[in-house]
Amino acid sequence: RCRVVVTGSYHAAVFALSQGISVVAVVRSLHYATKLDGLRAQFEEGCKLIVLDTPDFVACLSDAIDDSWAAAGHVRETLLAQASEQIRRCDEAYLHLGKIVG
Repeated sequence: RCRVVVTGSYHAAVFALSQGISVVAVVRSLHYATKLDGLRAQFEEGCKLIVLDTPDFVACLSDAIDDSWAAAGHVRETLLAQASEQIRRCDEAYLHLGKIVG
């Protein structure tokens, strides 16, 4: 029944998105911004990034949470489909690797 996860942790974001839960990720360092931007590229509208140093951080965070909450119902199925596609691609890659190595 969870609709939105607010986190600064990459792994918490991955686990939430793969369960169909939208994420608002708070980032500060370039390292985490880059990692979480990769998730945003994979999960699109289900993953929003907010930079901690943004001048209007509190308003941006609040808006992102509100938007994610409102969209959670229709985004959930898309996130689950994107997670399934990632699993399929991973399985396919391991099968291909097995043919190369085996």
